[in-house]
Amino acid sequence: MISVFKFFGKLPLSFLRATGFCFSWGYWFFSKKYRLRFKKNWETAMKYSNRQLDGTSLRLAVGRTGTFIFELPKIWCSKGLRDIVEVDGYAQVELLLRQGNGLICLSPHLGSFELIPRIFYETVPINILYKPSKNIFLNQILKELRPTKNIKMIEPNFSGIKKIFTALKKGEIVGLLPDQVPPYEHGITESFFGRPAHTMTLASKLILMTSAPVVWTQVHYKKSGWRVTITPWDLKKFANKDTFELTRSMNKKIEKLVLEEPESYMWGYDRYKMPRKILKPLHKNF
Repeated sequence: MISVFKFFGKLPLSFLRATGFCFSWGYWFFSKKYRLRFKKNWETAMKYSNRQLDGTSLRLAVGRTGTFIFELPKIWCSKGLRDIVEVDGYAQVELLLRQGNGLICLSPHLGSFELIPRIFYETVPINILYKPSKNIFLNQILKELRPTKNIKMIEPNFSGIKKIFTALKKGEIVGLLPDQVPPYEHGITESFFGRPAHTMTLASKLILMTSAPVVWTQVHYKKSGWRVTITPWDLKKFANKDTFELTRSMNKKIEKLVLEEPESYMWGYDRYKMPRKILKPLHKNF
C-alpha cells in the first residue's frame, strides 16, 4: 500500500487532480448519504453568501474534494514542492517565531490543508493533532508518510494535550483544524452557518492560556500548484474574552474564509456530527 502511494506521488500533479476529480464525481453518484450531506451543507452556507453562485460552483466543489485527496501522494511523497508552491506571508511567521512563544497555526478544511506542515517543517518543528483512523491501511499510510523529522503527529488525548503545551513553550508550531469535530469533552456546541455544531475549544484555550501568537493559513488552488496565504490573527480584541466567546469568534472567522472560496471547502465532511453526549447549545436560536 505504501509503495503504491509513493508511486502515485511520482505522477504529474495534473494527472492526480484529473483522476481525483473523476473519482469524486463517481463517489457523488454512488453514495446517496454523502451526496445529501454535501448538498445540505452547501445550501446551508450559501444562504450567508453575498456572491451569486450557480450550479457551476457546486459542481466545481464536488470535483475538488476528490482533487484534494488525490493530491496527498504528491504532498507527502514529493521533494519538489517548493517549485510549485507560492507562499504569501511567511515573513510574518518568522517574525512571530522570534518572540519565543511558539505559534498556533489554524487551518480549516479548506483546500489542500495537508500542505501546511510541509511549508513550515524545514524552519521549525510543527506538531499536528491526529486522530488514528479505524482503517488499518489508511492508518499505516498516515503513520509512515505524514510525519517527518520535524512534523510530529500528536493524538488528541490528555498526554497529547500536554505535548502541545510543551511544544509551544519550546517555541515550536502547533497546527490545528479548528473546524474538526472534537470529542465530547473537548468541545462546545456553537453556531456554524446557523446550525449547531460541536466545536473544539482546544484552540481557544491555547490562545487564552499561553502567549503564543496565531496565524490563519489557507491553501488556494492554482493550475500549476498551490498558493498559500498566511495571515496573523490580531488577538488584542480578544483580551477580555472567555473560551466560549473566542470559540464563537473562531467559527465566524472560518465562515468568512469559506465564503471567500466556497469551491474549495470540504462540504462532504460531517461537520455537524454530534458526540453521544451532547452539550446544551449556547444559543437557543439555531
